[in-house]
Amino acid sequence: MTIFAGLKKRVPLLVFLGFYALLSLLTYKQYGLTNDEAEDYFLGKLLYTKLKANDPVLEKSFVINEGQATNLFAYDRIYLAVLYVFNPTENYDFYHLLNLLAAATAFAAAYELLLHQTKNRWLALIGPVFLLLTPRFFGHLAANPKDAPFAISYLISLSLIILLKKPDRPLALLALGLSFGLTQSLRVIGYSIYPVYFAFCLLSSKKIPKLKELMNLVARTLLIFCLGFLVHLVTLPYLGADPLGNFVNLLQSGAQFPWKSQVLFNGQLLSAENLPWYYLPVWLLITTPLFIILLAGLSLKQIKNNQVVQLFTLSLIVNLAIFFIVKPIVYDGLRHMLFLLPMLSVLASFGF
Repeated sequence: MTIFAGLKKRVPLLVFLGFYALLSLLTYKQYGLTNDEAEDYFLGKLLYTKLKANDPVLEKSFVINEGQATNLFAYDRIYLAVLYVFNPTENYDFYHLLNLLAAATAFAAAYELLLHQTKNRWLALIGPVFLLLTPRFFGHLAANPKDAPFAISYLISLSLIILLKKPDRPLALLALGLSFGLTQSLRVIGYSIYPVYFAFCLLSSKKIPKLKELMNLVARTLLIFCLGFLVHLVTLPYLGADPLGNFVNLLQSGAQFPWKSQVLFNGQLLSAENLPWYYLPVWLLITTPLFIILLAGLSLKQIKNNQVVQLFTLSLIVNLAIFFIVKPIVYDGLRHMLFLLPMLSVLASFGF
């Protein structure tokens, strides 16, 4: 009966996912390859080969900085390696279909967040619908196998913080560790999930925590971090070769990506290293539907009583603060900050 009741609550989600699967099947062959997409799939194949220990050359190249293969050792391709398992013929159209189907997890997460907060299965449908109606996010799902999976993983990690009812239980800690680990593996900025988690747990307490409660939270966060770091160690051989030293290198490369070209912005060619502070705000405003932005702002009326609004607003603040303080190299508009859009869409759902 419990299983049946659970399925009944998710009938709207199942209908939506059926529609989305049909949409994916009808459109997956319409996408062309983006600039470095072919290379990304190839490197995913190489990681799969390395993890199976089938190539002695890759055993070395994935763990040693040889100066000429940064893309090979410094970027985690575990998602692409998994895709290769399902697509050994390396058909690009089929890769696009797999990317679209994997994104169904993001729509399910948005639905579950709305269902958790509203207890209404039809109102919960607003979550995935708004995510689908955010074109800058939806448009990246098929042919962006780096930024889109990271955006999805970050959304799922935020969702689990809310949805896991007993966060101190071993299974909940394991789920958070695996989810956070995948998120930080896909992009170094994914490590921001830990201060978001810690601050949310601290701020969501209705009273000032006692020293014992604070130490329990610190211990729980550190345990989740250790589990997540273990995931990163396993999926990125370069990090496993020298966890401390290479971790520092990864943080440095994430903050100062070695891309020296120019960016066309506001009618001018600008150095990617010296973009104006308003580069990101302008791109957000001109590529995000106005109703998403306005409704996301309206959701702040619920910030005192709505945990989802609290968490997602906090996540936006933390990640935007990191962006403006660190000033990383970005280009191609919102591509590197794509993970902010699902947060805005979820907030807009509550604003609606």
